[in-house]
Formats: sequence, structure tokens, C-alpha cells
Amino acid sequence: MINALLALCLLPFASAATRPRPEPLPESAWAPPAPTQRTLSAAAGGMPVYIVEDHETPLWQVRLVLPRGGWSDPAGRPGTADAALSMLLEGTTSKSAEEIAVAARRLGADLSAGASADAGSITVSGITRTMPEAIALWAEVVRTPSFPESAWAREQTRRATDAASRLERPDVLARQVASRLFYGETYRGLYDTPDTWKATSVADLRTWYTANVVPDGAFLLVGGDVDPDAVTALLESAFAGFSGAAPAGAVPTPAPGAGNKALFLIDNPGAPQSVVSTGALVNVAAPKLEALRVANDLLGGSFTSRINSNLREAKGWTYGARCSFDDERYGAASWVCSSSIRTDATADAVAELQREITEAVTTRPPTDEEVTFYRSSALLGLPGSYETTGALLDTVAANRLYGRPETWLAQRTQAIAAVEASSARAALSSTIDPSALTWLVVGDAATVEPALVAKGWLVQRIDRDGKPLP
Repeated sequence: MINALLALCLLPFASAATRPRPEPLPESAWAPPAPTQRTLSAAAGGMPVYIVEDHETPLWQVRLVLPRGGWSDPAGRPGTADAALSMLLEGTTSKSAEEIAVAARRLGADLSAGASADAGSITVSGITRTMPEAIALWAEVVRTPSFPESAWAREQTRRATDAASRLERPDVLARQVASRLFYGETYRGLYDTPDTWKATSVADLRTWYTANVVPDGAFLLVGGDVDPDAVTALLESAFAGFSGAAPAGAVPTPAPGAGNKALFLIDNPGAPQSVVSTGALVNVAAPKLEALRVANDLLGGSFTSRINSNLREAKGWTYGARCSFDDERYGAASWVCSSSIRTDATADAVAELQREITEAVTTRPPTDEEVTFYRSSALLGLPGSYETTGALLDTVAANRLYGRPETWLAQRTQAIAAVEASSARAALSSTIDPSALTWLVVGDAATVEPALVAKGWLVQRIDRDGKPLP
């Protein structure tokens, strides 16, 4: 009786497992908002201003974008750009960090600053009725930082501690070393360490700030509940007298690596899981780019993808496996698949991952059904990806930084809608070479290395800086 009741209870789950995938919702057109452009006067730096209006809520955001991020760090000081910009919030010539924070809270505003590998930004957001005062506070932070020694001493210790802790997190360590393997000694392959932070002084931060926080090449982004003319007038006042030329020098553009047959292994003794990562640098241009995105979604870019369904659902080796494609950067884009795998299943998972990638570009390419499903998912999810002001401004910033047209988002919608199985297959097979991927495993070498060697892998041990071990 109990078995019969149990069978009845499990019946819905069993039938769900064999149920066909539901039909996708109809693909709908979406028209992203186009930014309005203004330009500040020469007396205010002459910077272009891109404005995306959204009057649904009384909120707004203003962002100064500097096209000089981690690539402009001084030699031997990775992270300087981010540290210098974050220190702007630690005090100005007339306000302490506490006074800045209190003033921002009183205005209902939020201030932030930092740098990615490619660009830096200083942002303020808030409520409409206090916009003039909030922009004035933000401009003071941008233009008159004090770089207090005591604040840097605390921040220096925090960053050194964070850098050391990353070496103890296999997932973070894998991403860090994978970048080194991909990009070598270029700025994208470098990362901060406790020693580099100990060697970074307030003078280094001031030097970077003075050279790089200038109007030359910079631009302003504005979004939300704003009047273009009124906010431009506020920015004119905020940047009156702002001047300076950027340092000479072009952005380094690392080319795709040639790949190799080796699998790199970092020993993590006793680890119950291994972090497995594989990928390559690729050069992809539109419209092939969107076809590759759809192909990536069905291969490994979504929860229902082939790779996740295999390694997680069918095999039970992992909680999740994903492939991601990042083209918003200078130079070559990165395509990476990664997962945390049970230690005893590591070698088998590597083999399965290699098989899935190989078959996707050879004997089992994307099907019409898969492409229709993932193309529709991409189109239907696009509006939600850009429903916040910050997300829209991110796109406007990327357009400006990477030389894309201002109509890029509308063009992207059209390009996704045009993806067919044939174009997805062509994009995948012409971009991804399964025999030339870079492989990295962070795991218990005593357990995983013999199993990998038995499957024919040439294993190269490396240390936690990505350097070969004897």
C-alpha cells in the first residue's frame, strides 16, 4: 500500500521529466531608448554628455567615465586605478569621509567610484528633488580629493588581505590564473598581490589621479528622471575650470592565444571538489556575435544547456556548469566554460566537457529546435536586462569605449532575431577550436592527476601564480 501511494506521489515528477519542452512565447519587438547628447563648454572640459530619460520614478544617476582603467596602472602596481578612485570617497580638502557620508545620506544620494580593467568611473545617484546639491557634493569628491594617509593605511591592509584570501578560494584562484594563462603579462593577465599593495603608496595614487582624472577622453552619462537642459546646466557649473590632457599611450590589445595541448593543474590538497575551467580568446564581430551568443546559451550558457544538463542533471557531478562569452573589452573576447566538480569525477567531467564542446562544433551542432528556443529566450529577456537606469548607462558607456554605434542596442535586437540554426552552427564552428582550448584544473593533484593522465592528458603542474613547476 505504501509503495503504491509513493508511486502515485512520484508520478507527476516522472511524467514531468519526459514532458516535451514548452513552446516559447511569441518574440516581441522592443525599442530601447535612444540617448540625447549634449556637450559641455570648453570652460567645463568640453566633455560629451549622454542622457537617457526615464520619468517613471523620481530617481536619477550621473556618471563620469574615464577611458583609463587597469590598463593604465603603473608597472608593478596592478589595481592602482581602482584604489585611487575608491580613495576619492575618503575625504576632500574640505570634508572628511564621515562628513561626505553624512551629507550623502541627508540628500538621499549614493556615491561610488572604482575602475575595471578598461575604464574608471565616479558615480552619484539619488532622488530628483536633491539633485543640485548631490551633484555639487559629487563634483567636490571628483575634483578635490585629499587622499588621507590614515585612510590609505586601512585600505592598503584590507586590499592586501583580500589579495591573500583569493589564493585560498579555488574558484577565484582559477579565474585569476586563467586570465594569466590567456593574456600573459598584459594588463588583463596581471593581478594584485599582498606585496604589490604593501609597495603602493599614497603618492602612487595621487600621481595616477592627477594624470588620469582629466576631461581629455572622458564623458558623462546621465539617466533617470532628469531634464536634459537642466542637468547639463548643473554639470556646466560642477565642472567649471576642469582641464587637463590624458597621458600619451594606446590601450594594449592582447591577441588570442594559440592554445595548447596541455592541461594546467594547481594542487589543492584534500579538496573535495576540483574547479575545472576551459576556454579561449576569440575575435568576433557583429552580426556573428549574436549567433555565437545563442549557440553558447544552448551549449553551456544557461541552466537548461547541454553541458549543465549533462554534468549536473544526468551525471550528478556538480551543482552547475556554465559557459560565458565576454566581448565587452578591448582586444580579443574571452569564451570560458567552468564548473566545480566532485574530486573523484574530475577526469570524467573533463572528458565529458571536451566531448560536449567537440560534438557541438562537429557531429552534433545546434538544432533548429534549440536555436528557436534560445533565440526566443534571448529576445524575451532583453528588455528585462535593461530595465534599470544603470544597465542602460552601462551600454552607452560600452558603446563609447569600444567604438560601437549609439544604435548598437537596437541593432543587437535585430541581430538576435535574425539568428537561425545555420548561422549559430557557423558561428560556433568557425570560432571555437576544441583542440586548441586552454584547460585549467584546481584540485587535489594526488587524486586527479593520475586519472587525467590515464585519459591521455598531458598535465603541466603550475603554482598559484600560473608559473610552471618542475
